[in-house]
Amino acid sequence: MAIDINKKTGINLSKGSSISLEKNGKILTEVCIGMNWGGIIKKGFLGLSSSVEAVDLDGSVAFFDSQGMCLDTVYYRKLVSDDQAVKHSGDDRSGDSKKDDGLDNEVIQILLPKVNPDVSQIVFFS
Repeated sequence: MAIDINKKTGINLSKGSSISLEKNGKILTEVCIGMNWGGIIKKGFLGLSSSVEAVDLDGSVAFFDSQGMCLDTVYYRKLVSDDQAVKHSGDDRSGDSKKDDGLDNEVIQILLPKVNPDVSQIVFFS
């Protein structure tokens, strides 16, 4: 499956999906995952009113070796990986609960050349 990856397009992934990071034989050096979410709309009595409840999602990334052993994890309480290759923007506890501002609420950046060479799999989860 080929996917066009550039700064102007996004990729929507769903649970269990994967993508190839190869692009016309060029070596990919940086990956940035941005997550954006809104609140939950709660209906009032007889649907006459509504309110928005804030949602706290947490973007995370884990690194595994070829044996399946977890080597490192980056998340809201550990914002930088041991090898300094991964940076997390920090915890956003409410998302876009007032209105969608069009910006990512949490961002994880990975500089691939700096990733521990023992890493064979990188898994993003929330």
